[in-house]
This record gives sequence, C-alpha cells and structure tokens, in this order.
Amino acid sequence: MIEIAEVPEECRTKHLFLLIGTNPLPNYVAALLLASDSGKVHLLHSSDTLNIARALRGQIKVRLPAVECTLREIPNADSAEIRKRVREIVAGLGRNSAVGLHYTGGTKAMAVHVYRVLEQELPDVVCTYLDARTLSLRIDGREDEQTRWVAAGSKCLVTLNEVARLHGYPEFKKEVIRTPGQPQRTNLLESLAIVHASRERWAQWQAYVAEAKFQQLPCKETYPKLDLLITSFDNLCDGQASEDRVATSLGDYEKFVSYSKWLNGGWLEEYTLLQIHDLAEGLGLQDYGMNLIPFSGTRNKPLREFDLDVAAMRGYQLFAISCMVSERVDKCKEHLLEAYVRARQLGGDEARVALVCLYEEPERLEREIQEEWFMDDKVRVFGREHLPNLKDHLREWFLTANL
Repeated sequence: MIEIAEVPEECRTKHLFLLIGTNPLPNYVAALLLASDSGKVHLLHSSDTLNIARALRGQIKVRLPAVECTLREIPNADSAEIRKRVREIVAGLGRNSAVGLHYTGGTKAMAVHVYRVLEQELPDVVCTYLDARTLSLRIDGREDEQTRWVAAGSKCLVTLNEVARLHGYPEFKKEVIRTPGQPQRTNLLESLAIVHASRERWAQWQAYVAEAKFQQLPCKETYPKLDLLITSFDNLCDGQASEDRVATSLGDYEKFVSYSKWLNGGWLEEYTLLQIHDLAEGLGLQDYGMNLIPFSGTRNKPLREFDLDVAAMRGYQLFAISCMVSERVDKCKEHLLEAYVRARQLGGDEARVALVCLYEEPERLEREIQEEWFMDDKVRVFGREHLPNLKDHLREWFLTANL
C-alpha cells in the first residue's frame, strides 16, 4: 500500500456513486473529497435510507452548489434487482464516462453487485473506501496496482451543525466558551478542579454543600481545605466576596444559591470546554461547544435524548466528552455508555468518546468498558487524578485517538 499526499485528480470523477448506509458522514466526506466540479453525485439508497439520502443531498448542495446530486433507489439485498437497477442507471451515462464508486456505506450486497455491474459496463472505475480507524481514503488499485491511501482527517473540515443537518436536524443548540477575557472565572474553574482532584478537599466541599446548601459562601475558618476556592471567590469580587457579589460577577443569576446546579457539576463541563478552547488552534479543532442538543426538524424544539455534554470536531471526526462529578462506577459507566451511543449515532465509526469523572482508577474502568462493550480503544476515561492537568491529557487523547 502506497501513501500519497493528495487525492489524485483522476479520482475526482464526473460521476460519483455513493452507497448510502445508516450514517451519512462518511459519504459526505467522500463527496467533498471526490466530486468533480460540475460533476454528478448519484446517491444509491434503499427505501430504508431514503431520508438519510435526502439529508445528505441537501448538505452536499450547500457545500458543492455546482454539483448535481440525484437520489437513486436500489434494493439493499436482492442481487438480481440491484444489478438490474444499476444497469439502467449506467445505460444513461455513456460508455466512456469517468465513474467513481465509494463503497463505505450501504450493505455488503449493494457494494458487491454495484461494483460488478460498474466493472462490467464501464472501463477504469475508480473505487474508494474511507477507513474509519485511520481516517484515510483508500483508493483501490487496478489489476496489479497497489492500493493507495491519502490521510484525509485534516483535508475535510466539518462543523457540528453540518453533522446535525446530515441527520435531519437544523442545528445544534450549544453553549460556547465564556471565559476568554474573564481570568477570575477561569481561576474559579481551576480552583474547583483542584478541590475535586483531592479526596480530602472534596470531602470538605461535600460537607460545605450539605451544611450550607449554597445559602452562604464557605469561610476559611470552617473549611480550611477550601482556601484556594475561597480566594477565587474573593478575586471575583475584587477582594470583597459576598453571596450577591459572586452571583453578579458570574453573571447568570442574581442569587448565589441559584448556582447550586452549576457548582455541583455544571462547572466541570465548562472547565473541560475551556481546555479544548486552549487546545483548539494548535490541534486544529475547528468547532466545539458544550450542552449540545439538536433541534427537531419538525417542531424546532431541542431533543434532549441526543444531548452531548462537550463536543469538538477535528477535521471530520467527532470527539464527544461526557462530564460527571461522581466516583460511583455504575453511574460513570452509565454516563459513558449514553455518550458513546449518541456520539456513534452522530459521528459514526470515526467518533471517539471520553468521560471526565472522579473515579480513582480510570485505567481500570477504561479496560472494563472496552472488554465489556468490545470498544477497543474508542473510549477514554479521565479520573480525579487528571483534573488539574486535564488539558495535557486531552491533548494526548486527541493526538493518539486513531493510533
């Protein structure tokens, strides 16, 4: 197999056939990489994947307005009918037409029989496949030629909203980073991370929550191990912290007690997103956000069953991060499984998922999950020990997720 730097021009064929499966993202990437200017993309779908094909066609037209994109229904299993229908389509192309077949999606029967017809009816069909594990475009060799491959991960940038629209949602409702230009808020997030990274500090934090119930700020005399956090509250208020001043400085609510949900766990999502924001330019993370919820295409209401705590796009790969302020292994597993299912639904086999939590044996939990769910290395667990230097651990994850 030979690595090449760019997609060869001869692979950008006038007619590109895409086999439509349950996830449209690989075919979307293939269209962006392989469709020629003013060419034609044929979406070969079954009756079951018609809506997926429609959503894909709509998004292709947004990014490639000069490309004609047509829907072509074929059976997903009946070999004779597949061949018959494809021959009918090919008959209208012309014997010497430049044709490409991208077979990442669809059923095995579709791939086999579409390929056979194209090979019989047309010379020099270019066949390609998108490898989910290596994020590479594989170009099949003809006869004795070796397979060529192109590293495609950074050649095709896809936004979170494009992923949403590929699945029939208008967009994601999401929150973006708030802390740039707010060093005091950043300092508060870092102090909360330090508190939760230490079992002793966390125990005192839990005692404060149980006793004060966020009706008042913690004081150093009663909660000495919360000294860094108390100092952060002071810094928010120019050295004179009070419940009302902290609430005003944070900017969301008028009363400090109204931040109980955020202080009990919501801060971890914001802290994680802050690390991603700081890493974005260096790692090529072109889009990211937290509390992502896709809007329904019919009622324009958020569908909370598909929400993601934190997500980022690197090229066309979705990274989803579930955040949970808990050390209970059952809760951690449940939270991670939910995120894994949602991420795979949206980002396909390319998606990678992580959990940020307080579990003290994250490597052990990671191994258990991989063994129980047969996930190989598609999941990562960051525990209590990772919180103070979460940025470094996230950087390593982004860089090694496909190795």
